[in-house]
Amino acid sequence: MNPHKKLFIHIGPPKTATTSLQCYLQNLNIPNFVYGGIQQPRAKQNGSICSLIYKDILSGRNNNKKYIHEKLISYFENNNVVFLSEESFLVESPKLSWEERINRLAEYFSDFNPYIVLTLREPQKAIISYYCELYENLDYIYKKNYNCFLNSNYCDIYRYKYLYNFLITKFRHVKILHFTDLTDGKYDLNEFIDQEELISVKTKIQLTKQNTSIRNNSIHYAKPTSIKNKISQHLNFINRIKIAKKITGKGYKQRALYIIPNLKLKPKPLTVNFDAFDYSEFNQEYEKIKSQHNKNNAPHITNI
Repeated sequence: MNPHKKLFIHIGPPKTATTSLQCYLQNLNIPNFVYGGIQQPRAKQNGSICSLIYKDILSGRNNNKKYIHEKLISYFENNNVVFLSEESFLVESPKLSWEERINRLAEYFSDFNPYIVLTLREPQKAIISYYCELYENLDYIYKKNYNCFLNSNYCDIYRYKYLYNFLITKFRHVKILHFTDLTDGKYDLNEFIDQEELISVKTKIQLTKQNTSIRNNSIHYAKPTSIKNKISQHLNFINRIKIAKKITGKGYKQRALYIIPNLKLKPKPLTVNFDAFDYSEFNQEYEKIKSQHNKNNAPHITNI
């Protein structure tokens, strides 16, 4: 790939101003820059290339890979920078770990030598917010025991040293943005990209708050779900039982959900005393990254 052309892939982690950054970038209109990441709000996706990439990563079949590569090449014909963003690449699931998602992502873009972008936030705040967002879709053990969640693969993405070291075995370039600097408007897009000649217009990154967690004083709330999603979860559980699957027959879930209105439920208050848990290991890794960042006196770092 032409060294004067750069592909950036922002992968989160979740709850680190990812949605705010996506909203900012999708509305950015400057020369030599193309945003091809996830569109916000997510409910109004209109075939963004990032949504197609994510489908390929989950399935492992790469049905859209040829189209995606051709699309990127066409972008680079008239632009110097293409920026993709999808934090779901780092979201753990029972069927596919985030490590395997990253393995597939690295293979998917091996011809483009991409720059991976991380946005890092104080771990405790990010993890609590992440737990509230995932709560309604988590397994019962994590709902019942927050400490199990803290020590699960879900939260390994907030062990920043581990995350960074894993990424540099897959990609040659890993860049870091810090949450507070990002939300305070301290980053210049040209400085972050490293070569000002790639983008001729000086552009300060200015974010507005998006997708914030619901909180009332010290009480945190789970992200609201809908009746349809609740029933879908129960049907998924039933579908795991072979006898029930035979009785209900193929396609029962789709038929059942079709007639259910998509009514939102009230946010559920969580009784977890989040401050009582130990985040020291997470914090130590974060402090090490911040210390290196301060020594470099730069808006991002590439090595720890």
